[in-house]
Amino acid sequence: MAAFLRNYLRGSSCRIYMENVKTQIQIAQNLHYYYPDIQITCRAAANNASDETENAYYEDRPKLIIEVLSPSTERRDRAEKFYHYQQLDSLEAYVLVAQDTRRIEIYRRNNNWAWELYTEETTQVHLQSVELELPLDVIYEDVVFTEHVML
Repeated sequence: MAAFLRNYLRGSSCRIYMENVKTQIQIAQNLHYYYPDIQITCRAAANNASDETENAYYEDRPKLIIEVLSPSTERRDRAEKFYHYQQLDSLEAYVLVAQDTRRIEIYRRNNNWAWELYTEETTQVHLQSVELELPLDVIYEDVVFTEHVML
């Protein structure tokens, strides 16, 4: 998924970061930092360089954040991180990707952070913040799902 997004965004004003750059969020006097699985930032060419300063360690204006859910991170991704990410004025969409089934959830600012669900019946996921129809087959390429056996 990240490779597909990187290729898609090549040559644009957008940059993709994968787990190596933190997201910085200021809420009141507190700074919060998270490492999203994927974050995309798009910045217009700046006439005034001081308005568009970049930091190699963190991003404070992501446009799109994607988290891959796991049993150890899901609760935090859905609660604490989601709450804090919503405080970012730049953020247009928050995407949660299940790793044990073909299930994508998208929360969009322009839809009042309402839940949109994409499952096996869906062929494309619409990432309007970067104007992309992303096939579910690309998101889950090379993923082998195992059946859970109840004892």
